[in-house]
Amino acid sequence: MSIFLTILLTDPINFLIAKIFGGTKIKENKISGIWKAVWYYETGIKRHSIIQYYKVKQFGNFVIARSINDEINPTEIKAKISNNTFLTGSWVGKFEKNKGRYHGALQFLITPTGNKMNGKWIGFDTKHKVNGGDWEWILTQNKVDKEFIKQLSSEEKEENIEIASPNKT
Repeated sequence: MSIFLTILLTDPINFLIAKIFGGTKIKENKISGIWKAVWYYETGIKRHSIIQYYKVKQFGNFVIARSINDEINPTEIKAKISNNTFLTGSWVGKFEKNKGRYHGALQFLITPTGNKMNGKWIGFDTKHKVNGGDWEWILTQNKVDKEFIKQLSSEEKEENIEIASPNKT
């Protein structure tokens, strides 16, 4: 019983700490920073993509991410890193201005260099059917730079961004 309570209470507390205080420095795949994310979805025979930038905070194995350049479609992610290789969690987003909130799950494979993540998302579409697709992430900034965030808000969302080295601080 005590193990169950410890697990039940530990995860929410760790997510709260990550949300309040930000990331911690660990040697393995530190993923805190600014990430460019492209997720794909299909409508009929057409494939679409949406580009978003996320501010990622890491606390041990726990990760909180929020979109930073998309006021129309804000998204928040809560996830956990497993085996220093997989990021598994859930996402919640508000899409199509004032048409409700959507939610789902995600799983990514973190590259050994820690500057890319590729995976899948799954969730419900506007017709309450399960949908899913690819989701690709590239680390663009190791630190959360407020000037870079301001620049993202004022520029086009599609641009060439240099991939950051994950171990520079």
